[in-house]
Amino acid sequence: MFEVEPIAVSSVPQRRSRMFRTTAALLAGLIVLAFLTVVSTEWRSKQVLGEVTVEGLHLLTREEVVELIALERDTAKVLLKDVELRNIRSRLLEHPGIADAGVSFDREGSVLVRVAERNPVGVVVYPGRALQYVDSTASCFEYRPSTAVDVPLVFVNDLGNSSELKNAVSVLSALQQHNIEHAVSELHAGESGYVVQLTNSRALVKLGSIEAIDKRVHALSEFLHSQESGSLQAMSRIDVRWDNMVFVTQR
Repeated sequence: MFEVEPIAVSSVPQRRSRMFRTTAALLAGLIVLAFLTVVSTEWRSKQVLGEVTVEGLHLLTREEVVELIALERDTAKVLLKDVELRNIRSRLLEHPGIADAGVSFDREGSVLVRVAERNPVGVVVYPGRALQYVDSTASCFEYRPSTAVDVPLVFVNDLGNSSELKNAVSVLSALQQHNIEHAVSELHAGESGYVVQLTNSRALVKLGSIEAIDKRVHALSEFLHSQESGSLQAMSRIDVRWDNMVFVTQR
């Protein structure tokens, strides 16, 4: 016969007591959480906005950013509950000079705005149009003489031709990769390919078509680094379109 171990009668009330205490603790925690949520919501509904801090500016000014995010200049008139961070970020990204942005609440209800501006690689020159900066993605944005950046002028024949501008940016990128972007003051797209003007000597350099541009820029870089100081002043034209050869025309 099987022996059945008797269940202690006293253990049943103990288990029920533990379950009751656990349930009561959970309910108390939920009540506290709900209370804190209500208090937080009530506090934010009356809390006014603190200061607006802007980080990452180079070309833009803080005043421009504050105007972009469309907040009252007197932040004491703005309630924290009315500040929509997502909408602020969307408005910032509409500016052509801003590549990315982050917005968050900082200490004591202040707003922290982190801006990543576009980095100019050239200044686009087109007849009848205002100068514009262009970045590595071929995106154009406002040129600012007061905060001018040392980048080459880019002369384009058709501002509406996106491929022409992208190819010009590819040439500028090649110049940067070979560390000679500051040796060039102007970039032109001609019938025989790309031509650049050197900064110091004002000599014109024929680079050729976009298909072989990296190879030609590499040849130009090696040529420039091989020249003695002042020797470029006597040159009017430099042609690097040929394999293993550089043709130079003296003044």
